[in-house]
Order: sequence, then C-alpha cells, then structure tokens
Amino acid sequence: MVVTNASGCSIESDVFILTGVGIDAVATTWSLNYYPNPSTGLYYLDVKGTPSVSWSVYNSLSQLLQQGSGVEGTPLTINLSLYADGVYCLKVQAGEEVLTKKLILAK
Repeated sequence: MVVTNASGCSIESDVFILTGVGIDAVATTWSLNYYPNPSTGLYYLDVKGTPSVSWSVYNSLSQLLQQGSGVEGTPLTINLSLYADGVYCLKVQAGEEVLTKKLILAK
C-alpha cells in the first residue's frame, strides 16, 4: 500500500489484517461462583471441581488486605465491611490456575 500526502510525499507499507484482537476467556478445570456483587461487605465463594483453593483480596494499590483458603463443598466467606467503598481485586488460585475477579463494595 502506498500513501501520499498533499505535499507529494509518499510512503509504502505492507498491509496487515488483524482479526480476533482481544483477550479470550480463561478456561479453568474448576468453577467459581461469588456473590453478591456489589455487596455491603460480606461475599460468599462457592468453588467446584477442585479439592482446595487459596484466595486473597487486594485494594487498588495492590496491597494485600486478606487471604485464606478453603475446600470444595464448603462455602467461603470474605468480610470487607471494615474497608472503604470501592473496587477490590479477588484472586482465587487452585494449583497453577488463577482467576481474578472484581469485588465492588458499596455500603
């Protein structure tokens, strides 16, 4: 492709067609259900398909606020009621697989 401006200057370049630009959903061998979101402070996590998980919650400055672990079939509870309203990052890991979700705190 050749492009020429009003002054007569031109430049030549190959043409590239990009398709499928974006981030695909992350496939895991296990599932995570977290609710309610937004919440006034209490969040519940249900994990299926893995024997155990570890979780951690970070603020917008990437500071670790809480962490814990649990096993499949046992509901996990996260209490953020002492923190300020805002968006927090929930990281849940099972083996080498990691899911990251947003928690919205609105009291």
